[in-house]
Amino acid sequence: MILLDCASLFCINQREKDVHLVSVNVGKTRKLDNAKPLGITGIFKLPTQDAAFVSPEGLAGDTICDTENHGGLDQAVYVYGTEDYAWWSRQLGQELAPGTCGENLTLSEFTSATSKI
Repeated sequence: MILLDCASLFCINQREKDVHLVSVNVGKTRKLDNAKPLGITGIFKLPTQDAAFVSPEGLAGDTICDTENHGGLDQAVYVYGTEDYAWWSRQLGQELAPGTCGENLTLSEFTSATSKI
């Protein structure tokens, strides 16, 4: 089990760039009209100031409603980068906040397209 918070010394090197933890994001169950078949989702994540435990099943306090297609050992924690957010913000013409894409960890200087995890 790992304990994460934004004050931690979380840094990895991705092709000569220092990647830092920007936010830890968790979601709660919400009703969603088109969320089939359950009618609920946990995709809407918000940054938390609380420390979060990461286990093999995912991030403590984060809701995963569709456990058939999400979560579990192969999808425990979803990561997204500020570089990707910058691209999407330009495409959509609006600023997107950490957690908007449903990720648990938002990282600076991290680009998903060039990453192999």
